[in-house]
Amino acid sequence: MNRHNTRKIIFASALAQTLSLAPLLLTPSSAHAELGPPLSEIKVPEPPNLKDFVADKRAAIRLGKALFWDMQVGSDGVQACASCHFHAGADNRAKNQLSPGGRTATGDLADAIFDPTASGGGGPNYTLKAADFPFHQFAYPNDNKSMVVFDTNDVASSQGVALRDFVGVTAGNPVDIPWPIPCSMSMAVTRGASSRATRQA
Repeated sequence: MNRHNTRKIIFASALAQTLSLAPLLLTPSSAHAELGPPLSEIKVPEPPNLKDFVADKRAAIRLGKALFWDMQVGSDGVQACASCHFHAGADNRAKNQLSPGGRTATGDLADAIFDPTASGGGGPNYTLKAADFPFHQFAYPNDNKSMVVFDTNDVASSQGVALRDFVGVTAGNPVDIPWPIPCSMSMAVTRGASSRATRQA
């Protein structure tokens, strides 16, 4: 395992441990105070030259919302941006979210083999559980120099679409005409399961 991946794993493990302690550190009243105002009360920052590019801001917002939910954007008539990102911008699905290996320092896939998770599960269409995290575990969680008791290069990711080249469209058909790409370096594909990206977007 290279240093870059080790650092990412250590950071993810530390973040998971910190987040798991948050409920113990915050009382209900202090937790509420830490949340800040609702997003509806926060002004969205805009570039100062927005008017140079957008003639009608309200129309642009309507178009953006429509495209966010439009399944044609995914080119397969099924997948939309909202499929993964409607839940506060993050994919909150737990089923079929494993990719069988991250990237190496050179950007290549580490492997294409599903490893068992910490709970013993895993593989295509597996439903992740809390016991599956973190993916890199130490004998003493607060000591990253202690013995590694569990490790996997599988990645919790987002479901995607089958990787294909765009060929064209047929009028009235929501599905683009594709040319399948059989072996993908960017998606992990398993028969009977939708593909997963090799990292969380």
